[in-house]
Amino acid sequence: MDIICNGPSMKPTLMPGDKIETEEVIFDDLQRGDIIIYNSPESIRLNIIHRISGHDADGLITRGDNNVWTDPYRVRPEHHPLKVVAIQRGSRHIVIAKYSIILHLLRILQKKASFLKRKYLYPIYSAVADLIIFYPAACLFKTEVRKFKRPKGIEFQLFLGKRRIGVFQAFEKKWYIRFPWRMFVKAPEMDKE
Repeated sequence: MDIICNGPSMKPTLMPGDKIETEEVIFDDLQRGDIIIYNSPESIRLNIIHRISGHDADGLITRGDNNVWTDPYRVRPEHHPLKVVAIQRGSRHIVIAKYSIILHLLRILQKKASFLKRKYLYPIYSAVADLIIFYPAACLFKTEVRKFKRPKGIEFQLFLGKRRIGVFQAFEKKWYIRFPWRMFVKAPEMDKE
């Protein structure tokens, strides 16, 4: 029986369309970091592919690599877990090795670093951008506002050459200009539009 991955919860380790190869293992031999496929506790007809992130007295704790939260249930022997050992992605055969947990942990670290950047560094960047000390350099950048028809109305976008660097949010009446352009480019006035 071919097992095809069809959800985004294990991206980028497993992608929709990947053909999954499994092997039967003794339940007690499953370890943290292993990717398993098992019967969903909610529906016997649904299979779930997630990574083991730990275990407790109730069973295995699982979570998809692309998910923020762990699963609200525990995987037990009656869910018939199978260990994922390889995938077929197009013409490539990829063995799921033990080091995949290291890659997974690096992805988690990357997400946490991104969160810390948003929480701590972005306010500093925002404060510096609001000081307008770099605006004299704005004469070096020729920007253009373009209008686009959207189902909910007209959308304004700010371009620097072919690069979109900002969007005007009509409901907030505010420009959102991308990093680092906000430090150098003054938002156009939109009240006259």
